[in-house]
Amino acid sequence: MAERTSDLITVVAQLRAEVGRLQQLAASRWSPQPPPIGGKVYRNVDQTISAATLTAITFTTVEDDPGSFWDGGNKLIVPAGRAGRYLIVGRVRWNLTAGSFTNPITAVRLNNTLAVARDSWIGSVASGGMTQTAVGTVDVVATDYLELVVNISAITTGPVQVEGQAGTTAAPRSPSLEMWRIAT
Repeated sequence: MAERTSDLITVVAQLRAEVGRLQQLAASRWSPQPPPIGGKVYRNVDQTISAATLTAITFTTVEDDPGSFWDGGNKLIVPAGRAGRYLIVGRVRWNLTAGSFTNPITAVRLNNTLAVARDSWIGSVASGGMTQTAVGTVDVVATDYLELVVNISAITTGPVQVEGQAGTTAAPRSPSLEMWRIAT
């Protein structure tokens, strides 16, 4: 009987050691990740665009803003303590049923001066749907801000609008602006 008790004690000790090893492994591999730092906003109604005028998109809805970046209008502003390198994505879907135009540009602008991401099309746009996506990375500090801006050279027939949509799997929310920290 003593031999069997000794064997059981050895097995229990081995199992406890294995459970401890598995707990350490789980903690190192599957530990909860901190929430993302950044935000995403979009516009769910159309916005009319004038020719030869750089126009900032005014957003109507926040999709995800765990860091309180959105100012409630057209900017994502970096809060104190959130400096770093960010992935930025600006997306616009042009409403081509309302007009035709030439040379659309979609850009993400830093602090009202520098385009840090841009998508442009040379030529006339007259039918069907057209989406432009500007993607890039940018280093920012507290109080820096990003805006999504658009421009067109000329309107052949009008009005021309940026199509506001709540989004689906087939057609993502547009126009939208998002920024997510990828490095400190």
